[in-house]
Amino acid sequence: MAEAFSALPFLPPLRLQINNRKLIEGFYRGIGAPDIGAVMRIIDKVDKVSTDVLAKMLADDAGLAPDQVERCLALAAIRSPDRSFADQVQALGVRDPMLDEGVAELTTVVEGCARFASAGWSSKPTCGSRVAWTITRAPYSRPG
Repeated sequence: MAEAFSALPFLPPLRLQINNRKLIEGFYRGIGAPDIGAVMRIIDKVDKVSTDVLAKMLADDAGLAPDQVERCLALAAIRSPDRSFADQVQALGVRDPMLDEGVAELTTVVEGCARFASAGWSSKPTCGSRVAWTITRAPYSRPG
């Protein structure tokens, strides 16, 4: 992907947002959420409503206990500039095979995107249950 973008010197800055459903679904399975789909729909509002509103919705609409709500909000709050997000997810103490698979896949994506720098791209990643990169191409100059 980095090679393809590198071949397009006219490309304006862009933002990539990457979501790994296995990570979030595995996390919600691991905490014993009774309605994983409801939790996903509610957490998807993280950029639109306050943490207090999310907490109330998770309890009332998704049937989560207070400790489950806390863990879901902790996962949604994870941000890091590199693969250290995986350690932060692991530190939440949730275990599930699907979660492990999702973390491994997202780590691979993060490491792959790091190659943008070697292709002349500047990237500023934010990693967590979602990964977003703001990517800009180094200024293009014609050879010779």
